[in-house]
Amino acid sequence: PLAIELAAARAQVLTPAQMLIHLHQRFDFLVSRKRDVSKRHRTLHAAVDWSYQLLSPELQRFFCRLSVFRGGWSVEEAEAVCEEPLALEYLAQLRECSLVLSEAGEIGMRFRVLETLREFGEEQLSIEEVIFLKRRHLECFLRLSEQYNGNFDVAPDNFRAALEWSKAGGNAQEGLRLAERLWHFWWYGGYLREGVEHLTNLLSREENKGSTIDRAEALFGKAWMAAVQGEVAEACALYEESLDIYRQLKNRLGIAGVLNALGDTVRRIGRYEEARSMQEESLAQCKELDNRSGMSSALRDLGDLALQLGNYADARRFYDESSAVVGAICSMRVLRFAEIALLEGDYAEARRLGEASVVERQNSPQRLGEALLIVAGAAMYQHDLPLAYSQCRESLVQFHKIGSKPFIAKALRRFAYLAVMQGRWERAARLLGANQSLCQTLGMPLPPCERDESEQNIASVRQALAEDAFAAAWAEGNAMTWDQAADLARQSG
Repeated sequence: PLAIELAAARAQVLTPAQMLIHLHQRFDFLVSRKRDVSKRHRTLHAAVDWSYQLLSPELQRFFCRLSVFRGGWSVEEAEAVCEEPLALEYLAQLRECSLVLSEAGEIGMRFRVLETLREFGEEQLSIEEVIFLKRRHLECFLRLSEQYNGNFDVAPDNFRAALEWSKAGGNAQEGLRLAERLWHFWWYGGYLREGVEHLTNLLSREENKGSTIDRAEALFGKAWMAAVQGEVAEACALYEESLDIYRQLKNRLGIAGVLNALGDTVRRIGRYEEARSMQEESLAQCKELDNRSGMSSALRDLGDLALQLGNYADARRFYDESSAVVGAICSMRVLRFAEIALLEGDYAEARRLGEASVVERQNSPQRLGEALLIVAGAAMYQHDLPLAYSQCRESLVQFHKIGSKPFIAKALRRFAYLAVMQGRWERAARLLGANQSLCQTLGMPLPPCERDESEQNIASVRQALAEDAFAAAWAEGNAMTWDQAADLARQSG
């Protein structure tokens, strides 16, 4: 409340936007010029310091050390990082003083402090102590990365802070180890640009250039994210380097994993038999190693290959086998069955399964976008065009978040088909021309399962437009950039 009051006093001389700039230096900015108020109410810093001085020396020390955390922490994390066996008792006391906040999380109680209080606490630490605490923080969250089993949403800001410290002055080797464990979080949560930036930085460090498992796994993660964004040549090069390291280390499980992922990547550029060979080899190696997770992944990706080739019965069989191997429904099964239903013309089933996937996939921009696009396709053929347009637009938003160019192109095709259904022939021709050019840029031909729909729509547009009008609209679309094509697609349906 005092901070708000002190900021409001500036309203006559600064706009809200200007105040936001000054609030980055909140302790210098939030100062009262009034002489009829007590000292501790004249500045934000004085108010915080007054509360701080009421604490015992032990509590002061503990409170300041908590400033190393970002976003929040658990009792166990406070014990480990702050080297304080009485962390639970001290947190209870700080909670009573309103200096620490608490809230129930997914895996227990989490604590946090307001950013103003965190900055104050950090100010009280010496440079040596800050370095010591950041080192402890990195070690703590590196250990936790092994325990969280991919659930990094519990403390994402702390993992990010630990990575930044490893790059700025900590241990780059430990940073790489942490980064290669975080790549799935970046991919699933849609933070691909962030992930690629961290991995690129850490992989370039001299101390991380050896043939180690950490480097191999980091290369794998970066390759996966490059493939999602349509950078297939880069992804293949990264996978090949990762594969070479695993072979040097005679790590068969790593070899199998890279072979499967590399097969999935070359599938996207139409090298179908090469993809099948790699994925079948991966499956065979995983069977020999009795690695059920790897077997499930290889079977799922063989299902994706069968789906793209239009072999829907085989695709269903692979997805079912993928689930049976691990004794649980494959997480992609519903989404892929929805896509098959759409391709087979069962629009009611495609919409039902697609809508179920939309609900299930809210935390993943890529998968949510795919589900929305399936619902859009089903709605289009059910002549529910307002829903089809809204779902298409939202899918484009999701794909844009992570720069998923292959699926941005797929969304553009759906927009073009919607224009055909409405008889907006020149718009359809522009979008189809843009899609052709952008797919050629990616080196990704249209998969066999989509060719009939594409050819029928192009034929409809050619028949509806005069030859010169079609050629002009197609050429205009062909010259568009990604952003120009997306802007055209987003225009009102």
